Amino acid sequence: MDTTHAFLFELYGTLVLTDEVYYDVWQQILATYSIDLTKQLFTDFIQGNNDTYILHSLLYNVNISLTELSKLKDSLFIENINEIKVVEGVYNMLKSIKLTGNKLCIVTNFNKIVAEEIIKYIQIEHLIDDIIFKEDSAKSSPYLNAINKYNIRPDKCIIFESTKSGLLSAKGVYPKLLIGIETIYNDYQLLSNGANLTFKNYTNCVINDLIHTSNRGNSLIKHLLHSLNYSNDIIILKVKSGFVADVISFKINDNVNSYILKYENNDVNALSDMAVQLDLYEREYYFYTNISNKINIKIPIFFNLIQDDNFKNCGIILENLTDKNYKINLNLNVESIDVSLKIVDRMASMHSLFWNKNLKVIYPQLKKSNDQIFRPFFTDFISKRYDLFKTKWAPILNAFQLEKCDEIFHNFSNIQHRFSTGPHLTFIHGDIKSPNIFYDVGNGYEPYFIDWQHCAIGKGVQDLIFFIIESFDITHLKLVFNIMKNYYYKKLLEYGITNYTLEEYEQDIDDAISYIPFFTAVWFGTISQDELTDKNFPYFLISKMFYLIEIRGQAPLAAPTPTSLGLEVGSGIQRDIYI
Repeated sequence: MDTTHAFLFELYGTLVLTDEVYYDVWQQILATYSIDLTKQLFTDFIQGNNDTYILHSLLYNVNISLTELSKLKDSLFIENINEIKVVEGVYNMLKSIKLTGNKLCIVTNFNKIVAEEIIKYIQIEHLIDDIIFKEDSAKSSPYLNAINKYNIRPDKCIIFESTKSGLLSAKGVYPKLLIGIETIYNDYQLLSNGANLTFKNYTNCVINDLIHTSNRGNSLIKHLLHSLNYSNDIIILKVKSGFVADVISFKINDNVNSYILKYENNDVNALSDMAVQLDLYEREYYFYTNISNKINIKIPIFFNLIQDDNFKNCGIILENLTDKNYKINLNLNVESIDVSLKIVDRMASMHSLFWNKNLKVIYPQLKKSNDQIFRPFFTDFISKRYDLFKTKWAPILNAFQLEKCDEIFHNFSNIQHRFSTGPHLTFIHGDIKSPNIFYDVGNGYEPYFIDWQHCAIGKGVQDLIFFIIESFDITHLKLVFNIMKNYYYKKLLEYGITNYTLEEYEQDIDDAISYIPFFTAVWFGTISQDELTDKNFPYFLISKMFYLIEIRGQAPLAAPTPTSLGLEVGSGIQRDIYI
């Protein structure tokens, strides 16, 4: 056990190259519907994207179900399997792993039928100990499944990946090494998304060299903890990675309680760049060091701010709420409505505490919507991407929604201005949703709010609207919206807020739907799917936001159901982005 390592490989782009096969497959499929597949069309709509996305972006007016499309694609792929190419050096690499007594596992996003056909065709089945298919990992990371299968520590695992989303998934199990193979992206892109090393192929990849290479990430974490004079006996329990921050739970010595270390993700990609632009790291540090002790709702206990050798803030240490058996990210679609109402009550309570206070004087580093990081950045960003956004998402929007989309675009600066001035400003969380809430199930589902990177000065209704859009399925949206809208306003009145008329409240609701949700829709709706952990997140966000706009516009409603669209119910939350 001490000398054995587990080598985990994705198939796509890491062991085999399949883009040429899939190009021919999709060319045949699209030709049936009089669509001429070009290299640009393949790059923009197919490469790296799932069948759901392709169905809604290219075949939205075609009478074919997601199941039928996927079966057709897979059968055509198997017919053309002789066109796949094996990455140079693969056979010698895999043989070396086996000859040195290590474990070898395929962890793949290919479905089971196609993956097994590929493995059989390239004749490596005798070298493989196990295969983890995407069907096996509905509730957890496929890499975590592989680690559990071998009962091996993550720091004895070496993972090979070729895509950005694959690197993020692999990084989340905190392996000894994460190696990028340069078949789709270059070395800079792979290193910027979490790879420790990169290779063009396996011809210069030596097993023993990899085994004896240390992961800089391990050293960094222990250095940060030791800088606080923590004991050498630090036990790392669990790791969760995101585009903005990484989270590690750890224990000190034999202490019963564990802690959370949340530290900055230094990978360079479109999402982490946005985190820097929006000052997300420093905003959360400021919250915990200056505001958290005044908050009147439940949050994790804050212990320490972490700084690097240059005295730059780089992380925080918090109470680990899982030690108390609190549950995170309950599915509010199926829980009692009382759980959701309690969340709305707590946010109204917090908003009332800070209502119309001179927060810029009290907390100078709190951001408002007219601060430089937001204005004119938001408007400029949307303007640059708006044409692409409309082209990409027009197929799922009806005429009324497209009209409203243009209205929001042309009035966005005015909407932003209204959230920066006038009465009724307060302190907001900025990202309230069920994935950012722990629930004390044994105490009436009392909510504990985490992830304060987006805290700001704004209108309280911003928290309400974001909570509704991000926490509920579209099939529940109309009913939930009407209940929550009225309940939140009534709670404000009960908490002593006066001179906030119903007319002002209704205007703020319309603005709230059209502000951060619209910016987020344009942002994520124009990012390559390979940049996302939840590749269906843009579809669900955009569908729900514009459906809510329809509700407000009192247009004829025909709410689509996720199941009728071939989508997984409840999958529309990009859960790791702001972790």
